[in-house]
Amino acid sequence: MNIKYFAHRINTIQCVYNYFHAWDIRSIEIDIQTTKDGHIVVYHDDISDKKFSELPDNVPTFEAFLRYIPSNMEINVEIKNYPNTEIDIGEIVNLCEKYSQHTYYFSSFDHDIYIALDAKYKSGWHLQDTISAYRVDVEHICIHKNMLPFIIPGKHKTIGVYDVKAGKEAKELSTLYPFVSAWILDIDENEKH
Repeated sequence: MNIKYFAHRINTIQCVYNYFHAWDIRSIEIDIQTTKDGHIVVYHDDISDKKFSELPDNVPTFEAFLRYIPSNMEINVEIKNYPNTEIDIGEIVNLCEKYSQHTYYFSSFDHDIYIALDAKYKSGWHLQDTISAYRVDVEHICIHKNMLPFIIPGKHKTIGVYDVKAGKEAKELSTLYPFVSAWILDIDENEKH
């Protein structure tokens, strides 16, 4: 199995360059969401009640992020869909096609977003509980590492696991759970590789 490793919560263009040069990382995980005034931005925490002009200066739009990061990146795009916001899936797809030098994977806790994207891209549905892992019949899932003991090997085509510390923890978990196809790693920028 070809295992992928993604750097977790990459939310600024500078952060991509830091990882790219210090760690030679070509695979990243980002979070995107819509601001109150309809801009698609790269940011992890809920900012749905803010306009783009109210965000910190280093928060890029999704398009600016794709335009300025190094070419040929693998990007796991987690789409956040907070209450009272609308995310434009068509615009996301258009931007990914415009910046086609990258490879895209998608994930979301929102099942409707998963369904909308799965027809065109490899998408993973973030499962929030272990019962969902048994009930859902989807090919690609994304889970928290604490759910690993409850996953049935072979039920899903690909399994991405997040909230894993890079290094020793990732190696130990890879040995225990060889059916995992992608690890979304928390990397300490201060740690030497």
